[in-house]
Amino acid sequence: MTISLRSLVSLALASIRDPRGGAQEVMRMGRGLLDRRQRWEMLALVVVLSALLTELTMLLLPAGASLILPLKLGPIAMTLLQFGLMVLTVQAIHWVGRAAGGKGSLDDAILLTAWLQAILLGLQLIQSLAMVLAPPLVSAVTLAGVLLWPWLMTGFVAALHGFSSLLKVFAGVVVTSFGVGLALSVILAMIGAVPRGL
Repeated sequence: MTISLRSLVSLALASIRDPRGGAQEVMRMGRGLLDRRQRWEMLALVVVLSALLTELTMLLLPAGASLILPLKLGPIAMTLLQFGLMVLTVQAIHWVGRAAGGKGSLDDAILLTAWLQAILLGLQLIQSLAMVLAPPLVSAVTLAGVLLWPWLMTGFVAALHGFSSLLKVFAGVVVTSFGVGLALSVILAMIGAVPRGL
């Protein structure tokens, strides 16, 4: 199977239009092609690319401008933290979904999380370009990202576990996200990570 940048962009756009259908296609493509280790590596790669893009954007910003980052952490620590959050997300998607009667596998949970992050990476690239070339558009792109995440996550989880009710899945995503956020807050407090501005 040949996968090109053009086909990936096309699949990303299709996933945005129809998250459930896009997720089903991604799972079909990954079946028999990627083992669990390779799926984790894909997720790690997307996280690293996101971190590199953030650093590059900071270098390209005009003098006096800066990115608002949530924590006082260096780039390596922030990358490791983001990957840890993705691991928590994968486990939550898999086990909470299974507990609710879903039939999805851990391997596909990893793959779909990597794919969701890859789509958001594309949006991050657009946001970074806007910061440098068209700052007035940044707010609109940021809002698109805020709305896109639950839209994609709901459809992906429904496809992964075979759930029919998107409303119930959305409610589950909200509750689970709150739980993951709470767990992350506890971990950050334990390691002494300080929010910026404090």
